[in-house]
Amino acid sequence: MLGNGETKRRKKSVSRVEQRLPLVMSGTRSRTQQPVMMSSTTATDLHAYVRWVSKVAHVPADEAMVLTIDRAIGDLLRRDELWQAHRGQHALHDEEAPPVGVTPGQPGGAAPPVPGTGVARPAPVSGPAASGGGKP
Repeated sequence: MLGNGETKRRKKSVSRVEQRLPLVMSGTRSRTQQPVMMSSTTATDLHAYVRWVSKVAHVPADEAMVLTIDRAIGDLLRRDELWQAHRGQHALHDEEAPPVGVTPGQPGGAAPPVPGTGVARPAPVSGPAASGGGKP
């Protein structure tokens, strides 16, 4: 069956929308705070990229940082085939546990410790910094 604009010789080509903003601007808007260590080279590149995103997309640098980190780590986790296989094997267990920094039924409340470590989970970011307004 041929779709609209297709012929037997030629398939309809789908035109791609031109990218006008950095990819990170399509990221999620929820927030939780996690300390992260990285190499100095990565940190230098990250800060340069965040400054560029902030300038091009007209967003505060802290918002550009959150969107960049979220996008980069999300892409890594989606591409890691071994992680996806592991996650598929443990899907039921993972779905029962709340995300780190989120306490079910208590928005903005203190999160319980990470099981087996005794280390408290970071509290979710709230207030003006969470919505992208104001400076921390």
